[in-house]
Amino acid sequence: MKLLVAFSVAAVLLIAGCGGTAPASLSPEAGDGTRNGVPVEAEVRCYFEPGTDEPDVLILAAEPDGVLLAAVPRQSLVVEARSAEWVLVVAPNSGNQGWLRSEQGSLSGQCEALDVLPTLPPLPERPTVPPPTCTVTAQAEAAFYAQPGQTEPAGTLAAGQSVEALVRTAEGWYGYAPQPGGSAASLGQLAWLPISGGEAANLILSVACGALPEVIYP
Repeated sequence: MKLLVAFSVAAVLLIAGCGGTAPASLSPEAGDGTRNGVPVEAEVRCYFEPGTDEPDVLILAAEPDGVLLAAVPRQSLVVEARSAEWVLVVAPNSGNQGWLRSEQGSLSGQCEALDVLPTLPPLPERPTVPPPTCTVTAQAEAAFYAQPGQTEPAGTLAAGQSVEALVRTAEGWYGYAPQPGGSAASLGQLAWLPISGGEAANLILSVACGALPEVIYP
């Protein structure tokens, strides 16, 4: 009993000697917008929420109606600029940046701080390292299709021709922009290569193709 009392007294003295309070870094933010008397600046962010009818993967363009740039999973995207018809977005996880049409979703957050631009600026330089590209090369003439699962070819790749795939399906179809430099495309505007079955023997995939986002074709 004496040992227990002595231990309790020592603990009380130790807490008193340390001030008996939690470290300042753990103090919660006060209701007046300060933490430990120091003003806390609220982060102002505007987000783009893709519509529920959009595909699982969104394809960003380098500029409005411009070259396809990157594919990102459907998620909340940070808005950096906007016009009446387009928004410049950044994927928070990957840092991929590009343009989407405003009609593909809605804005949320503190978007009133972003001016609606009459004309859109060029895509700003970003210090992010671009992800490796997935290149599919035809060893011999190879057919491509307008949709995954089709049996009637839409055209052929010449022997030695390479294309950059943007997305893939679980069934082994790889989608790419049929006209590099053309307008921004949806999944329905991509051309598709079957990387399975007999036709796959004529196609070679680069290492980065294994990291492509997987989509479910509508």
